[in-house]
Amino acid sequence: MAKEQVIIDRKFSLIEILTSNSGLIGFLIFGWNIKLLTAWMAAKKWHIKITNERLEFVVGLLGSKQESIEFYRANDSDYRQSLIQSIFGVGTVRVISSDATSSTVEFPISNPNEVRDKIRGFIREQRKEMGTVARD
Repeated sequence: MAKEQVIIDRKFSLIEILTSNSGLIGFLIFGWNIKLLTAWMAAKKWHIKITNERLEFVVGLLGSKQESIEFYRANDSDYRQSLIQSIFGVGTVRVISSDATSSTVEFPISNPNEVRDKIRGFIREQRKEMGTVARD
């Protein structure tokens, strides 16, 4: 079994949070000053870690919630970009898993196509290494 390698381990940028789908809705509902403040607070606390074996995502403003997906349990991944997100070079990546506790994890990130392609490769590698077969 290969050693786990960290690919991405960082906090989210203010642009990634502001241009995420919830960021745009919050901006429209609450106005620029409140949304900017909450996005800044989230940027201090939100964290993502992607290795060749798993994805870990921590989110929250006052409390926090951690979601993890082992890639050998993942079924699919995709990404989407709104017009605003594509202007800023960010998008939302989604990983769908057979895990009951974290069946879907979505997160905003820069270069979503590149990140999604890496995740797809890791899913293939881990499923092959673990001998996991996909079922519909």
